[in-house]
Amino acid sequence: MPTVELEDPHTTVLVPPPPINIAPDSHTRFDGGTVTGPTQPPVPDTYASGVSNTHTVPAYPPLARRLGEQGGVRLSLTISAGGDITGASVVQSSGYADLDQAAVDWVMRHWKYKPATHGGIAVPSQTFAMVVFNLQNAR
Repeated sequence: MPTVELEDPHTTVLVPPPPINIAPDSHTRFDGGTVTGPTQPPVPDTYASGVSNTHTVPAYPPLARRLGEQGGVRLSLTISAGGDITGASVVQSSGYADLDQAAVDWVMRHWKYKPATHGGIAVPSQTFAMVVFNLQNAR
């Protein structure tokens, strides 16, 4: 171990303090001269969500009812930043063109969504929906 010998044991030796570098954390900004405090946490992104009182079931097409047609229609929906449906396409058919078309027409005219958000701002998005035609619940 190295030793330091002083000429006079009563002499005070001043040692400069070591340099200390502290990296800013994720809540602190350093602009070269000023350190500012914590920033607001990021706003979480959200998915579009249905406005429940608008998600009603379409009336059963009369001919489909007489023919005993029933089934579910899976739709891909495009939602605007305002929550309106701007596009709907059949992803999985009920097996009956009239039921599929009734589902698309009804959803486009009646359903609304709370839009998706990115960084707190409403943005267009896509989602899926299912419309089920069941003769036991037909109106």
